[in-house]
Amino acid sequence: MASPAHIATVFTFLLSGLSSQAQDYKIVDRPDSSVIVRNTSEFHRLNKKVNVFIGAHAYSNVSGYELGFEYYLDRNKVLQIEFLSGRATWTDTINEIFGDQSKTEATGALVSYKYYTGNSFFLRGGFDYVQHDYYRLDRDLFDTTINGEQSFTADSAGVLISIGNQWQIENLTLGFDWIGLRIPAYTKIKNIRNSYSQSDYQTRYFEDDQNTFVKRTSGFASARVGISF
Repeated sequence: MASPAHIATVFTFLLSGLSSQAQDYKIVDRPDSSVIVRNTSEFHRLNKKVNVFIGAHAYSNVSGYELGFEYYLDRNKVLQIEFLSGRATWTDTINEIFGDQSKTEATGALVSYKYYTGNSFFLRGGFDYVQHDYYRLDRDLFDTTINGEQSFTADSAGVLISIGNQWQIENLTLGFDWIGLRIPAYTKIKNIRNSYSQSDYQTRYFEDDQNTFVKRTSGFASARVGISF
């Protein structure tokens, strides 16, 4: 039979093993902003000057692609310029039966300032200029007669704010604007064509579309991949 001293020795050994496993880490003070950890996104942004990228976006209620470049003021401050093009088409069941066509297109340019608050997380703000082109064609049941046409073009300028992450892996960048808003500051509807009367319900829908695609605040999200040097 094991003696009490032997049992106590074994018990102490087991406890020391458990204790060593539970403390397999080291607690240190958080480094200040002057400390850069090697092989992080912030580390790989050092000495970079330009990033050229291509991406996709949902912007001003249309979706499409974007091309642009970033100029690094320093590792955490970036000036971004991009060119955007997008399109939206929509139908409902009735429209499909009657052969209706509805679409809007938007092209624009965006200039923004991006500030990294940490390794990859950023805050972004800027302004844009967008041109809109809207067209809707309403046909009859047999697709032989045009019941009406509606179209307009528009110019708008707005303010953009967003938050996101952009990771830097050597010369490769992968970025996302997770949540953003585009707030119109100036809008001008032009070249309005509406073959319906002012009292027709189609005119009300037409005016709603002008608000939706040009005048209202809209959400913004994007994804991009680039090469920096």
